[in-house]
Parts: sequence; structure tokens; C-alpha cells
Amino acid sequence: MAGLSGDDALAISIGLMNKKISDIGGGISYIGITTSPISDGSTTNPIIINEESYTALPGDLVNYEGVYFIFDKDGIWNTYSETIIFKDAGVVFN
Repeated sequence: MAGLSGDDALAISIGLMNKKISDIGGGISYIGITTSPISDGSTTNPIIINEESYTALPGDLVNYEGVYFIFDKDGIWNTYSETIIFKDAGVVFN
């Protein structure tokens, strides 16, 4: 968030997250790393996760070549971020 810090940057980040969630029609589920070529706006489905075919659902989050994508309710992959921090019981995963 260039030029923003503290509460202003946090408010914009939360606003963008809320927009992403409304675009998918619900919550987000991390599915894994895909080897299927996807890009912003693509409709590739099913995809390959762990060498198996997987049919993406709205809210599915995957990583392809270091970029995270969310599958929306219209069947479109949307670029989400290059970095996501996952927290579980005090452990941070990148």
C-alpha cells in the first residue's frame, strides 16, 4: 500500500479482501499448488493438484508458479497475491 500505513493500509487491505470474498460468493479454501497453467481471467477447470484432477469450486485458492489465484462464482480465476501468510496455532506459513 504505497503511501499508506497503519490503520489506513489495514482498512484498504480488509476492503480488498471483502471484495474478493463477495466476488466468490463465500469463504476461501486453500487447495494447494497446481501444475495447470492458469492466469488472471482464465477459466481452466478442472486443474491438477498433487498429480490428480480436481474440479475447482468458488472460493478455491491455489498457487501456480508462485502466484495465488481464487476461483470465483462465475468460473473465473482471479489473481489474488504473490504472498499469503497462513497462520495455524501460532505458526506462520508462507
